[in-house]
Amino acid sequence: MRIAHRPIAPGLLLFALLGAAHAADGGVYRCGQTYQQLPCEGGQAIDASDARTEDQRRDAQAAASAEQRHAGVLAAERREREKKAAPQPEPVVIGVRQPQAAASAPAAAPDKTTHKPRRKKPSRPDEPRYSSPAAPRKT
Repeated sequence: MRIAHRPIAPGLLLFALLGAAHAADGGVYRCGQTYQQLPCEGGQAIDASDARTEDQRRDAQAAASAEQRHAGVLAAERREREKKAAPQPEPVVIGVRQPQAAASAPAAAPDKTTHKPRRKKPSRPDEPRYSSPAAPRKT
């Protein structure tokens, strides 16, 4: 299935011209502390046209282009320096040591797990367990 292609340039051109005409008619209005393109109650119309001459615009564009080129050169130089830089070694922790036993420390106690565990007395669920409060202490 083939889709027919239409030229869109005339439509875009018409849309751009209408947008430019609307922007020229609209103007800029100051409404309180904000600026907008729609008039508001108590708003003042502001002349927001570019007052620079063609020479000033051309000079400003040339300066902006020169700054972009310079920024590109600086970025390329930085990338080259980063490539040439020696790889950084792994960080080293200084001053952390395992504690050592003192020379006068007693020898380690023998392991007490060799003793037999105590047997618990079997509990008898059929016998009740009673307890009474402790006697008050005399002070």
